[in-house]
Amino acid sequence: MVTGGRGDQYYIGVSDIDKNAKLKKCVVTLWGLAHFLLYMVIGWVAPDMFWPTFAAGVAFESYEYFKYSCEDPLDIIWNSAGFIVGATLKTLI
Repeated sequence: MVTGGRGDQYYIGVSDIDKNAKLKKCVVTLWGLAHFLLYMVIGWVAPDMFWPTFAAGVAFESYEYFKYSCEDPLDIIWNSAGFIVGATLKTLI
């Protein structure tokens, strides 16, 4: 499953087993949307900074994994997609 890599503490305040099961099937969460939008802005503002921002995203996901168990490997994909959309829009407009 695509969402199987999420940490045990990824879902804040979810204690009901049914809710947790439904959320695990959700590919795009509010966290993922926030990652996408943030990196879209970064891509717009600094389109030449893909690799440094990519490295920072991977570093934060690693930190979330080791410190809080709230990681989601999909966040790296949302970060990259958002950055590419933002940088592309900047060149088109």
